Amino acid sequence: MKRFLLPLTALFILSLCSCLESNDEEVEYEDDTAITAFSLGTLNRYLHTLSKSKTDSIYKVSVTGSSYKFYIDQTTREIYNPDSLPYGTDAAHVICTISSKNSGRVVVKSMTSDSLTYYNSSDSLDFTSPRTVYVYSNSGKVRREYTIRVNVHQEEADSFNWKAMSNQTEIASLQAMRGMSAGGRLLLFGNNGDNTVLYSTAQSDGNTWTRLSQTFSAEAYKNVVRKNGVLYMKDGNRLLSSTDGSQWTQLREIDMRQLVAASTVALYAIDNDGKLVSSDDEGATWKAETLDDDQLLLPSQDVNYTCVASKTNEKTDYLVLVGSRDVNTYPADAYAELWGKVEEYASGAAAHSWSYYNLNDEKSNRLPRLSNLTVFSYVDVLIALGGDGIGACTEKGFKQLYVSHDGGINWKKSDYFPLPEGLTSSKTSFAAFADENNYLWIVCGNSGQVWRGRMNKYGWAEVQKTFTE
Repeated sequence: MKRFLLPLTALFILSLCSCLESNDEEVEYEDDTAITAFSLGTLNRYLHTLSKSKTDSIYKVSVTGSSYKFYIDQTTREIYNPDSLPYGTDAAHVICTISSKNSGRVVVKSMTSDSLTYYNSSDSLDFTSPRTVYVYSNSGKVRREYTIRVNVHQEEADSFNWKAMSNQTEIASLQAMRGMSAGGRLLLFGNNGDNTVLYSTAQSDGNTWTRLSQTFSAEAYKNVVRKNGVLYMKDGNRLLSSTDGSQWTQLREIDMRQLVAASTVALYAIDNDGKLVSSDDEGATWKAETLDDDQLLLPSQDVNYTCVASKTNEKTDYLVLVGSRDVNTYPADAYAELWGKVEEYASGAAAHSWSYYNLNDEKSNRLPRLSNLTVFSYVDVLIALGGDGIGACTEKGFKQLYVSHDGGINWKKSDYFPLPEGLTSSKTSFAAFADENNYLWIVCGNSGQVWRGRMNKYGWAEVQKTFTE
């Protein structure tokens, strides 16, 4: 790359002199310019892998830089790619194309001094840190300064990382527990042998848990659901509501066996006859749900639910109800019972029945019947964790996290979702759940361990991609 050693005034004098060679026409130079486009060529990406001898080695792949769009903010004079290049991309040797309005001259400032060099599309540039470039109008009267950032991810997108939080001695003694997030806080409902007690911590914390003053019936921790940001709990025969778990309001008395699920518009419960029923008026009235199979296949213990809004249809929820049948009545069951429902709540929408997920004949893909089974949604998958198998299930507890990519029909172990190394927990008392920041939490009985984990890409901030003139 040639050094920009001549003063800019001399440069333009030379340009003017060249114009004097012709006496027949007069050249008029434009006063305005700007950078109008920026793109990348092919880049190198260096990745680590383990050889057969378990030694670390590095291999190189190519990255198509033109696939990553760069945005130009003409107000702040910033140029950047909102979708970062993959982890391991070499940003120190970048071939790029810079276009300017009215063919303005582009020069690049040194990273270590004030010296300038002509931009040359065949020379590589170092973008390991933001670079300053100038574009000059042909008349020499206008200069615009831009900052170019070539963003590269500093961590693998699909890597899941766990962090051990502070151990919780008091929580360790709970005999059973269930967790969820609400109102910017994490809530842990636990059975202490006599009652349900409630612990809370800020969603951004996880190290300091505070026991709240209220206590509830021993089985209340099994009867908590969330609907439109509001918590509902069946405490004995009382239906309570709360926005953050600290203050509870009694709504009414309900005579139900268990509160099992909630959607955008309804609460769901199992009544005393074993029927699945719903209420769209906060428990004032209940109606029987339509099932496409025998109600005896409904779960009655370790009952979980997920409710996910449709990404394609407005005012539509996808519900999954999962758990086990009574182990004494059905000792031969080896797999969990799963039901699903599409719930449309637009005006005039048709009502749908609950479908029994008995579609998969491949037993290896079914969710095992695990003790204290816990199931929750995480971004675009469902995740399950449980203790030792019950009934005819011989699976060992905490062997893996089970993941479903199709709403609960098929379940597989995924290398993307490992359990934390060093996790120690009671297999009969633990909680696993996700929060609004895409963190996954595991709270452990006996040891009092608290773990927080997240897939790296789900923690990346969204960068502005559009601007108004």
